Amino acid sequence: LVDDAFLSRLSYQIHVGLPDKAARRQLFSIYTHPYQARLAYPLSALVEASEGMSGRDIETVGNIAAMLAHGKDK
Repeated sequence: LVDDAFLSRLSYQIHVGLPDKAARRQLFSIYTHPYQARLAYPLSALVEASEGMSGRDIETVGNIAAMLAHGKDK
């Protein structure tokens, strides 16, 4: 989110929408690649559960899933 006063100083604004199902699958594949075999849930479940999430949200979930799969939660 960006402050309205800051936005008013920009010449152009580009809206980047939320990722679709295919894009979410690609993002999860990237962020969980080394750990996919050890994930508690298949990628398809993560993709379905992440509808409405931004790319940044998916990166966070993917990183947490990777840490948990790698055993860094202890």
